Amino acid sequence: MGTLDPKLSGHLSTSTVFSGLSGDIQNDLIQSISNVLLKTIKNEIEHTNFVSIIMDETTDIMSKSQLSTILRYVTNEGVEERFLGFVDTYDGAAVMSGQHNGLQTLVRSKCKNAIFVHCYAHKLNLILKQSVDYIKECKIFFTTLSGLSSFFSKSTKRIHALDQEVKKRFPSVAPTRWNYNSRLIEMMSEYREEVLNLMNSIVENGEKWDSETLLCAKGFCQTIQDFDFNFFLIIFGNILPQATILFNIIQIKIFDVTYCNKKIFDFLNYLKNMKNDFDRVWLKSEQYHTDIPSRSKRQRVAEVSVDRKTNYRRLYFKIIDVLISKTNERFTELTQLTFFSLLDFSKFEQYINQFPTNAMNSLKDTYDEYFDFAILRSELSIIYSSTEFHKVNIHELCIYLKSTGLSDSLPQVTKLASLIVTIPATSAGAERSFSCLKRVKTHLRNSQSQNRLSDLSLLTIEKRLLTTIQKQNLFYDNIIDDFTKKTRRIDLIYK
Repeated sequence: MGTLDPKLSGHLSTSTVFSGLSGDIQNDLIQSISNVLLKTIKNEIEHTNFVSIIMDETTDIMSKSQLSTILRYVTNEGVEERFLGFVDTYDGAAVMSGQHNGLQTLVRSKCKNAIFVHCYAHKLNLILKQSVDYIKECKIFFTTLSGLSSFFSKSTKRIHALDQEVKKRFPSVAPTRWNYNSRLIEMMSEYREEVLNLMNSIVENGEKWDSETLLCAKGFCQTIQDFDFNFFLIIFGNILPQATILFNIIQIKIFDVTYCNKKIFDFLNYLKNMKNDFDRVWLKSEQYHTDIPSRSKRQRVAEVSVDRKTNYRRLYFKIIDVLISKTNERFTELTQLTFFSLLDFSKFEQYINQFPTNAMNSLKDTYDEYFDFAILRSELSIIYSSTEFHKVNIHELCIYLKSTGLSDSLPQVTKLASLIVTIPATSAGAERSFSCLKRVKTHLRNSQSQNRLSDLSLLTIEKRLLTTIQKQNLFYDNIIDDFTKKTRRIDLIYK
């Protein structure tokens, strides 16, 4: 601030008492800037109709639970997700979704119209994990697959051999991001022959390797040529890439929950259509398969039934049915949010002749006091009949209405679009704040207070907003006014 005032600059450069290095002064300055930034966010919220609260937690390097809070709302520029800070929570997020005495109840005691939406990305992760754990054969397959990745990661000599023979390394798998197995599936599908050749090379040159490597290589040689392994490799090679695409779409903040719902239904339809592909999967598995006389244990599935193909067909349908069932189970609330379909662009032509009364009633049940439904019905009729308003997603429609000034002519539709866009499909924004937490609180800076941690994280995450408001004339004055209100041994108010 001395750069803006020559007298203050001179005082700071010659002062023998005030050095600016005091921990209290630093914390107060950081807090003052943070307060000005939070006030700006508050002013933005005052000009919007709806706000969502996104919360997620993690542990810092000191194993303290840190709850991240994000506000999501719509401005004239589009969807904004603003970070508010970290809070140290002693009991974690165990009560986050409690319907009777948890967070949902506390929020609804203040806002009766609040809707609880669990992160779609977390749901998809649970769907994949629980589906695989439910079927023993699938669990064995993924355990074997992750074992291949671990086999190479434990030895630099093995990694060097992998680089020489395959020229591609196995990706690591994160247990909390189950869809990352897709990378492992894609790697094994594309480089199956190269990996098999490497394993054979290790076995043939056993004198160059330790006993553990040699023993594991023999086992993997047999596994890679096994029918079961290739059968599951083809099945999940078709499923997991689609799940990864869905996961990536869900993680993008501009996509509204309606668009994400549509993509979930598309994923379900893809799974259902896979039921027609068994014969193709079977033929491809047999092409990969190499008979090995010593694989009697691997033939246990064939011994269960005389018709081996029928038995595998049953297993194939079981995998798909479990995935469909788990997906429907995890996304049951999609049927409760039917008012989203009021702005379903694919049905606009149908709505011209048959207005979606059920969807309108769903909106009345939840947000009756926020809309003028007679006017909304008229505005929707205009929207349905004009191709001008047919957009890729509701976010684009919302921005179009605001940027063209049509929001004043169609206020109820604009409000509806803002509502739908405000409802988040994922807590990715909160998860992104965890990366900042790792940079702010490190092993070398682990004794800072909770307030300093939260304020520094706010300044880091909302750097773009901070840079914008720095250009305002009153920015530094507001910081000084806030700073002078702190308790000091001397009076800092200059008149």
